[in-house]
Amino acid sequence: MHIDPDNYLTASLSDEARMALRLYEGDHWQEGRAWTGNLPPPGSKTYDARLSDLKRSLVSSNAIREVVGRHANALLYREPAWQPPEALRPADPEAPKDPLYEALLRWWDREQGRDKLTRAAAYLLLTGRGHLRLYVPARYRQRIESREGETFVIPPDPPETQLERIRLEAPSPEQAIYFKNEDEGEEWGYYVWTRQAQMQQEQWAEKVTLMDDGRMLLETGPRLGSTETATLNLGGRLTHYQMERDPLITPQVRQKQSAIDNALTQVHINNRYAGFPAFVATNANLEASSLEIGAGKLISLVGFPLTNDSGDVVGYSAATIQRFEPVDPAPILASADAYRREILAEVSQLHTLITGDATASGESRVQALTDFVMSLAPTKAQLERAGLWLIETVLAYAFALARQPLPEGRASFECRVFMGDTPATKQEQAIALYNAGLVSRETAMQMAGVEDPDQEARLIESERDQDITPPAVRSADLAGQGGNRENVERPEV
Repeated sequence: MHIDPDNYLTASLSDEARMALRLYEGDHWQEGRAWTGNLPPPGSKTYDARLSDLKRSLVSSNAIREVVGRHANALLYREPAWQPPEALRPADPEAPKDPLYEALLRWWDREQGRDKLTRAAAYLLLTGRGHLRLYVPARYRQRIESREGETFVIPPDPPETQLERIRLEAPSPEQAIYFKNEDEGEEWGYYVWTRQAQMQQEQWAEKVTLMDDGRMLLETGPRLGSTETATLNLGGRLTHYQMERDPLITPQVRQKQSAIDNALTQVHINNRYAGFPAFVATNANLEASSLEIGAGKLISLVGFPLTNDSGDVVGYSAATIQRFEPVDPAPILASADAYRREILAEVSQLHTLITGDATASGESRVQALTDFVMSLAPTKAQLERAGLWLIETVLAYAFALARQPLPEGRASFECRVFMGDTPATKQEQAIALYNAGLVSRETAMQMAGVEDPDQEARLIESERDQDITPPAVRSADLAGQGGNRENVERPEV
């Protein structure tokens, strides 16, 4: 069964997911689709003017961006702990790294690997899909005509040089899609973008397909024009990757986001009435009245003349003027706070409110934080698989372009959860658990907030080899405990 990539890409993203993307990006109007408050009656003479005024008055608070950012940054605020395949790792941690390992580290920094993964994670949380794409810019291609129909190759320079050519991006789910049919053995990735060419914009596409022999077929070109092709042996891999999980931003979260925007807009409009009062005159002849408002101004309100049967003026109508007073905004603001709290509860981030709540118990804080950590698990699993794919595939790509066999072994990739600065009480607890033999040194270091336990352990051993005395031991010496350093009990690390 043939699947058209363009149709599949268009149908793959629901209207709800597209709305979540726009809300995250800051468009909380979306031509009125994201507004859930009252609208002027359709077809009325003042519809367009009132709708334009409502759009101009819109005030929003991007709670969706806040919770998505907090979730993704908890997993990627710290640099992930990753290693290349075993063949590239030095046997001695203190020994110089393999030149290819150094080139891979430079590639990761240059392509901002952590930032690209964070962006892909945001798309994953918003829509249920996050994408990564590796590619080589067109300027490095050499045109050929091969028997297999290839039209370009990349010069076969060493893998280190190829890493300098390979680029990484995290495209929007509106631009990329991955398809796999196990029954028919069909697997491909598809990506579209707009390219500037000869003073005009063109729609380009790239499709990577896994062939029966395990090689990757790369096809790229204008969506309505000729296609350039190349084949590469990446060991059964594609240069497109897709993460999947249930979206964090559910319809209920979007509803509450719209309710917050509705409440804040009402407060803004209410403030306009406070600063720029509105008046309604009843039974007043406006042509004969003076309604100029301001300091030192005299308001003259004249009614309409009342006549008898003979047409003589016998009096004037009772003209009145009414001022619209603003309402107390406190209940509206309280409702916005309540909706924000509901969003935080929906995404397991209530710990952000409890932290500043003096009435909350320590147990409730721990439970809320535990709920948040547990909510990270599906995203963490997806990011670690994506990171592993990224390290192994970029190396496979570099070696394939260099026409060299790929080194054996598997890479490793781990996200390190960051929950903020570790309190002193938790650090003391970590040391006590380690001294009691209940946790390993590495676990204790992680509990105490050490970002890289392996590196820290090597530094500790190095200091011991150099006979560098820990501060606690020096303090004990100065206090005269035991008379000499040999009699002082060293604290466990």
